[in-house]
Amino acid sequence: MGDYFHSVVLSEDSCKGCTHCIIRCPTEAIRVRGGKASIFGERCIDCGECIRVCPYHAQKAVTDDLEDIKKYKYRIALVPPVVHGQFDTSIGLGKILKAVEMLGFDEAFDISPYCDIASAIIKKYYLQGEKITRPAIYSDCPVIIRIIQLRYPDLLENVIPLVSPMEIAARLIKTEIVKKKNFRQGDVGVFYLTPCPAKVTSIRVPIGISLPYTDGLISIRKVFAHLSKNLRELQS
Repeated sequence: MGDYFHSVVLSEDSCKGCTHCIIRCPTEAIRVRGGKASIFGERCIDCGECIRVCPYHAQKAVTDDLEDIKKYKYRIALVPPVVHGQFDTSIGLGKILKAVEMLGFDEAFDISPYCDIASAIIKKYYLQGEKITRPAIYSDCPVIIRIIQLRYPDLLENVIPLVSPMEIAARLIKTEIVKKKNFRQGDVGVFYLTPCPAKVTSIRVPIGISLPYTDGLISIRKVFAHLSKNLRELQS
């Protein structure tokens, strides 16, 4: 696990050695030496708790930039419910998706229906049969899977081997667009909007699949101001 990619990185120049991150790290992956924190990659699960509690903003998550979508001829945004939740309930989902498209995407999709697809697959192929050791565990959160690998390896055989709703959406949507618009698969870029650094890791170092259909992840923080501006324009 020493060569494992990590989306959470530390800036030693900003670190003051305050130990806030050490206290809150769930896997004891951080130590302070010589007045500076250091992250042990073998134990880090990219949960982002250190980012949340650091008063000096010494930790940050490495994500893609909006400029990266320009590498693709056709650009898709996957929008999880956590994005909808940032705005007033009076703003309809359609306007939020349109505001996302105005960031430079050709189409934006709500991934909620793909969560339902994942649930249906689990119920039909796993919970109703004998294909998994019980109690069965499924989580689309990479942090949960990583902490099982690190702390509870005996439970790995209980994990349902199904990709996340994000990846289900990316596969189905990209495949359909490639077929419908006669693109090559490499022409279509699928990007996920999220505040979660662990999702970046799941794309860069996928577990159980050789090549993900999700091409990148853009932090909500990076685009929130532009997204809010687009919504104001749509509301006016």
